[in-house]
Order: sequence, then structure tokens, then C-alpha cells
Amino acid sequence: VISFVKNARQAGTVIGGAITLSGMLGGLFTAVLPDSPAFISVTARLFPQGWAIQGWKSILAGGGVADIVLPAAALLVISVICFTVATVFLRRRFA
Repeated sequence: VISFVKNARQAGTVIGGAITLSGMLGGLFTAVLPDSPAFISVTARLFPQGWAIQGWKSILAGGGVADIVLPAAALLVISVICFTVATVFLRRRFA
């Protein structure tokens, strides 16, 4: 997200908004609801917070390593994608 802003003063506001929005859509605020809406489970798969919550719930339910492989892999893929996009934008910006 920082690679998209023009200066450091904008970064705090943009990061705060992005984290809050992705947390809401990722299911962090509805994780404790027993009957959360169906769209929350769909949108949670698009954000790293949703995958982290899924892995955490699996561990709390007594799951083993096999139960957290998919959430961990999804988090790794999202991390690589975000890192690659940020690197490309920052290289263009400072080239």
C-alpha cells in the first residue's frame, strides 16, 4: 500500500484505512459470530486476515499440522504477490 502513496504523510492514513477495510472484509470483526453471513466467508478468502483466522480456528479446534497447511500456503502466496507488486511499483517510482 505504501508503494502507491505519494509521500510519507499520506502513508499513515492510507495504511490505517486499508488495514481497517481489509480486516472488516477479511472477517476479523465477525469471527466470533456463530452464524455469520455467507458473503463474509467468501470475501474472507480474498484477504490474509481471513486465512489467518481460518488457521487459528483450526488450531483452537484441536487440528493438526495438516489442517493449517492450506491457510499457511494461502498466506505465503498472498505475501509473495504483495511483495512483488510493491517491488515493481517502488522500482518504477525511484527509477
